[in-house]
Amino acid sequence: MKVCIASAGDGAGSDDCIIRSHPVKLAIGVSLLSTGLIEPLQSGAEGMNTGIGSGRWARALEEGWLGWLAISAVVLVAYFPSLHNAFQYDDLHSIVENPHLRSLANLDDFFWRPDMFTADPRSTMYRPLVLVSYTLNYALVEFRVAGYHGFNIAVHIANCLLLCALARRYFTARYIGLAGGLLFALHP
Repeated sequence: MKVCIASAGDGAGSDDCIIRSHPVKLAIGVSLLSTGLIEPLQSGAEGMNTGIGSGRWARALEEGWLGWLAISAVVLVAYFPSLHNAFQYDDLHSIVENPHLRSLANLDDFFWRPDMFTADPRSTMYRPLVLVSYTLNYALVEFRVAGYHGFNIAVHIANCLLLCALARRYFTARYIGLAGGLLFALHP
């Protein structure tokens, strides 16, 4: 079967063509075809394309889990090197020098005392969920930076997958969710 990637009005027939008219679908389709993850489309009875393919990978992409796996892999590849970095800049007064993070008994105080955010009184701010995460991180790994970065990577993966799921729910083109999740994964 001949695979053609066509845009609207270029004169290419619909027989054996995979993607027509949409530039995002075009780019994603070319990428997936080149990796062999999906098969070329079969034409329907009226000469219309029937979907993204009929293979095992195409079904996985349509169901969403392959996209979620791709998004998770992209985030891990992009941010894995940060696991070996040290605390930087405001991490010093917000985490390392902050005595409030060393006790789980302070968790409820974080929600009404902005002065607990840092050891530096000039940098006071109200960020209770950040403090809760720092305190839980400290309880688990103390000052091992990889634990803090690993937790943030996991939260970022969860946010990317949430964006992907929301986009898949509200847009008819399933590729929008994958494209949105991948874009957010690398450019939050």
